[in-house]
Amino acid sequence: MSSHNDDDDDKDNHDHDMVMPGFRFHPTEEELIEFYLRRKVEGKRFNVELITFLDLYRYDPWELPALAAIGEKEWFFYVPRDRKYRNGDRPN
Repeated sequence: MSSHNDDDDDKDNHDHDMVMPGFRFHPTEEELIEFYLRRKVEGKRFNVELITFLDLYRYDPWELPALAAIGEKEWFFYVPRDRKYRNGDRPN
């Protein structure tokens, strides 16, 4: 039997992002934004990195499957946001 401690609520628990045998990664758009992207922006770590950080535009499309952490028919990447002009806010 384990005791509950209020300090446990503050810990960054990774148990929920374990990859199990036979696991298929098919997140909804909401899950991608609300869970994965939010955690990435907040600097929270994952036990298993399912989404690779990649400058997507430096690779040809046929190279992408080999660069993905997971996926057979679709792949997910965190892509750095580039600016059209160095001093501007307009994205490229």
